[in-house]
Amino acid sequence: MCYECDHKGHFTNECPNKKGPEKGRGRAFNINGHEAREDPDLVTGMFLLNNHILSVLFDCGANRSFVSIESSCMLDKTYVPIDTKYCIELVNGKLMKANKIYKDCTLVLEGKPFWVDLMPIEIGSFNVVIGMDWLFKNRVEVVCFEKAIRIPLDNGESLMVYGDKTGIKLNLI
Repeated sequence: MCYECDHKGHFTNECPNKKGPEKGRGRAFNINGHEAREDPDLVTGMFLLNNHILSVLFDCGANRSFVSIESSCMLDKTYVPIDTKYCIELVNGKLMKANKIYKDCTLVLEGKPFWVDLMPIEIGSFNVVIGMDWLFKNRVEVVCFEKAIRIPLDNGESLMVYGDKTGIKLNLI
């Protein structure tokens, strides 16, 4: 079934009603919190973003980093329009479009601030999805067995940030 026109017989990428190609493409993972805690490849938790505690999903499957439209008002920032309109494909095939970004939001992990740019979109169970743009820039490793991320620091040490585990709620802040 096509999520562009809601007709059967073709998929979104083959839709005859699809308007010209978008300049920017992205993917976002949209699952609920329980599924994310069960998945060994994902790290989730409650973290401080622009002085608000929000639920965060660190997701290697997302090309960009996103904030839910509902949570974007808490950022106390003005978005910046971007020239390239991004077309974000969710796991269920639904397409969303974004053409603005919140620059230099402050994500605090284990007391250390990191800056992240966030595109506002409709997100299901999380306030924030941290994607490959931020993970790559910060050379982050996902440590699946420990449900953690490892961030190398400039002083040669690494910062380990632990997420939620199934049935166990960790105090992260």
